[in-house]
Amino acid sequence: MYRVQLTDAQRDELTRRTRAPELQRRTRDRLEYLRLADAGGSIPKIAALFRAEEDTVRYWVKRFLAFGFDALEDKPHPGQTSRLTPALFAALRVRLAEQDRTWTRQQLADWLADTHGLRLSADQLGFLLRRAGITCPRTERCLLHAQDPAQVAERSADLGTIEKGGRPATWTSAT
Repeated sequence: MYRVQLTDAQRDELTRRTRAPELQRRTRDRLEYLRLADAGGSIPKIAALFRAEEDTVRYWVKRFLAFGFDALEDKPHPGQTSRLTPALFAALRVRLAEQDRTWTRQQLADWLADTHGLRLSADQLGFLLRRAGITCPRTERCLLHAQDPAQVAERSADLGTIEKGGRPATWTSAT
């Protein structure tokens, strides 16, 4: 059986750490294990309160007794490093800056696979681009580039005639 008897300084430190705003939930639970153990709670009762395994509570109490408060905090979980390196981000920025076309995420993913051998899904690439603050420029929602200037001028003249109360030239007499 492990007995935890905290000094007044350790209790103050426990309170300070428990109230830290950036504290992880699991670390807070571990600190509460200590608070209850210091108040005379047994390992089985503490485990029942937290719906945890007795071995888990016992492990963290032993860690505290051996190494102190710093042993209770979670270690960082860095995860796997991104395959999209800073050099590839730079190549993507250059590719997106070209004014000759616009790109979709799928087209960028295909370009990465063809030129750099990096296969990413369009969704995964979109997530990584958003996280890096890179956006794909979109095409304009205007059809001015697809209109025939001669037809635009003719229709504009017809609208002017209609506004004056006349019959436009493009209408036939059958209407």
